Amino acid sequence: MRIWNTIEASKEMEEETGVSCHLRYYGWLGSRPNLRAVYDNFVNIHKFQKADGDKRTVFPYVVNTDIDEMKLNGGDNLQKAGGTPLWGAYAYWISAEGHKAIISSLQKDVGSLLWKGKRMRCYQVKPVDKIIPRKVASYFSDGCKHIHVATHPAFFRAPMLTSQIHSKWDAAFCSSTEFQMKRCDNVYESSDGCDENDESTEVNNDEEKLKWRRLWLTAEERQIVEHRIEHGLWITMAELKEQAQNAS
Repeated sequence: MRIWNTIEASKEMEEETGVSCHLRYYGWLGSRPNLRAVYDNFVNIHKFQKADGDKRTVFPYVVNTDIDEMKLNGGDNLQKAGGTPLWGAYAYWISAEGHKAIISSLQKDVGSLLWKGKRMRCYQVKPVDKIIPRKVASYFSDGCKHIHVATHPAFFRAPMLTSQIHSKWDAAFCSSTEFQMKRCDNVYESSDGCDENDESTEVNNDEEKLKWRRLWLTAEERQIVEHRIEHGLWITMAELKEQAQNAS
C-alpha cells in the first residue's frame, strides 16, 4: 500500500509543480541525528500536500546544504551528525532519462566513481547510494526537486545486514531503523507520517523492538530480531551461527 501511496503522491506532485520525477525512494535511512533533523524540520516544511489530505506523501531529496540552511533559520532539534543526511539504494525507482544521465556521466568521467582520502594508499569505489542522487540532481535543471522520497518508507534495512564498508556501524544502522519505524509507524499513516510529539532519544522499550516482527524477514533475520527482543542486544549473523553450533 505504501508503494502505491508514494507513486500517487509523486505523480500528483509532478502535475502540480511541472517538475518531472527521475528518482523515487521507497526505502531510505540515515543516522539517528540526521533522521531527527529531516523529520522534525525538512519533511514538515517541504513534503507535498496531497489534494485528498492523505499524509502518506513525498518530499524532495535533502542534502547537507538544506540542513545547514535550516540551522541558520533556527530549526528544531538540529543535532546533525556528519555524512549524507539521507542515503540508501535498496528500494528505489529511476526513470529511463535518469538512468541514461547516470550512464552518460560515468562514461564521460569514470573517475567520478572513485575517491581517495589523504591517508589512503589507493582509490576506492564510492558507494552507489551517493553516486545515484548526485548524478541525477546535477544533470536535471531543478536538481533535487527531481528526486522524490517517501514520507512512509515501504522498505527498511535488514537487521544486522553486514555493511561492506562500515560494518562497525551495523548495530547503529539497526538503531536508526528502529527510530525510523517509530516515527513512521502505521499509527501515523492517517495523520502526519511522523510522530511530531516524539521527544525520546532512544528506542529501548519492548514495543519498539517488536516492530521488527511486522517486517518480511528471513528465518535467520527473525532469530537475530528475537535475540534483540529477548536480550536487548544485536548479534551478527556469524555470532548467530556460532550460537547454533554451540547449542548443537
